[in-house]
Amino acid sequence: MGIHFLIIILFCITCSFNRNSKDIVVPEIDKFTFTLNKQKIEIIPIDTGRIQIKDCHFSNCLSDDTSYPRRLLSIVSSSEPALEKLPIYTFLIKHPTGNFLIDTGGDLDWDNDESWSCSARGRFLSKKIAKVEVTPNQDILYNLRKYNPENDINSIIITHGHFDHTANLKRIQSKNKFIGEGDLINGDKIGTIECKFLSGIDLKKVNKKERISSDTDKINILFDQTPIYLTEDNSLRIYSVPGHTPGSLVVTLKTDQGDLFFIGDISFQDTEIEENSIVPGMHFSIKMVRDIHTRLRSYIKTNTSLLIPSHDKNINHKINQFRNSNLNKK
Repeated sequence: MGIHFLIIILFCITCSFNRNSKDIVVPEIDKFTFTLNKQKIEIIPIDTGRIQIKDCHFSNCLSDDTSYPRRLLSIVSSSEPALEKLPIYTFLIKHPTGNFLIDTGGDLDWDNDESWSCSARGRFLSKKIAKVEVTPNQDILYNLRKYNPENDINSIIITHGHFDHTANLKRIQSKNKFIGEGDLINGDKIGTIECKFLSGIDLKKVNKKERISSDTDKINILFDQTPIYLTEDNSLRIYSVPGHTPGSLVVTLKTDQGDLFFIGDISFQDTEIEENSIVPGMHFSIKMVRDIHTRLRSYIKTNTSLLIPSHDKNINHKINQFRNSNLNKK
């Protein structure tokens, strides 16, 4: 990464965001009640800030076969932001067996340069890639005190190591903290600012585990692996799905109303998994991401399911619509 970093510096001494993006209106936090075998499961999407990315990042301005370093350079060297800021969502799942948090949201200290003192390179690249805005009311700890007053989180699952998904991992107590090992191995090369967000934490590293050939579970077949089961009833699971980053994870939840897929940044919108769609995002391997999209398309055609990305401003509406449409199941 050293030579790539030097090239980026030469290109980007002056480049920055040269205009503002439009802010977005996100609905108030809501609770969505699902069931599993008549037991209640609550899903709470928590809006933890805004991220302003470059237009080249949002529209994937280079061909799919462009190398990751070149695509990173094109994003960092651009000064044109996307037209609209994106929300940064985390998801609290209140399950009969415990509380689970997917990702930890935006960085309240993004503009505090002292908080980046451990990595000048990380600060430089991160702020060329994106701008993050978090108000006190969007702070993850503020919201967890409201929606999880018992302060009891069984597990935190990081869908991938980018800074807008890991920022508060050190601030939140949890019995288990899961992250893809591939993201730790590749570190700052993919936007994982380990010293600022991850160091000193007991992290459980997730890798792909070969599926037993006799396993007939549909989602295990979809991802061709044996997942990490987070609950005794096997309803909540972690799958290793490299592509967006080398260690990307997908969390799935089985409910009476259908299967929910928490997909991180594999897509920004559920419609982006269509065969000929643009694949926005700073993906480590677009080829691998398109393969995941193909698998998900196939599954959705024959199984009642919902994709839940981390940056979809309409996700509250989509979860509510999906739940209401399938309330009579079981």
